Amino acid sequence: MGKPHKNPDTYPRLLRITLSKEEGLIAETIGNGDNEQGIRVALAWASHFYNVGLRLDDPIDCIGLCLIADNDID
Repeated sequence: MGKPHKNPDTYPRLLRITLSKEEGLIAETIGNGDNEQGIRVALAWASHFYNVGLRLDDPIDCIGLCLIADNDID
């Protein structure tokens, strides 16, 4: 794994990656038909899980999910 980036002056950065067919479908699904948006959502999720302590060597099945809904729907 790479080192954390320390120079914010080099952003925005264009990333060029090759996704498998399955990865592309996942990104498109997450992004409601937009691969780029799907990748951004996946990065946001990854950032959240990293910030709460999940690391690459942790088993993914240790993640619990709790959704909070607004019960004041008109």
